[in-house]
Amino acid sequence: MSSTRKRYSSKNQIISSKPKWKGLILIIIGLLIIGSGVNLINQSFANPIKQATSSTKGVISVDDAYDQYIEGAYFLDVRTKEEWGDYHIPNTNLIPLEELPLRVDEVPKNENIVIVCRSGNRSQMGRDFLIESGYAKVFSMSGGIKSWMSMNFPTVEGSQN
Repeated sequence: MSSTRKRYSSKNQIISSKPKWKGLILIIIGLLIIGSGVNLINQSFANPIKQATSSTKGVISVDDAYDQYIEGAYFLDVRTKEEWGDYHIPNTNLIPLEELPLRVDEVPKNENIVIVCRSGNRSQMGRDFLIESGYAKVFSMSGGIKSWMSMNFPTVEGSQN
């Protein structure tokens, strides 16, 4: 014997023999499945370099970056070739942010890495990408090369290193 009860209209016609909540549950399950599928698709095609978080973990001051520079840390400039050509920190390595996923193997894994950009935003994105790629000692320089220059730390113009 079925546990569902038949509902009747005032004229003794069967309205429904299934409780309404079963249909509602099926709709909810369907929406959850569709939502999960959309999320998976978005993750599959998402840019491998995600927007930087608001966290300051892995961000170092210009003074600390300069200390790392003197100690021989690997400096990675993620600005464009044109920006780098205008001025850059001597002995830095240029890999524009949009090229980093394709050139990540050029970045050494066993060194301290300081990432530099113009003001500090792109370097945070580069840092996050490298950390997600298995790099451990990666730092974004706060304030970017503009702050570096304001401290009168060394820079060079043009494509020279």
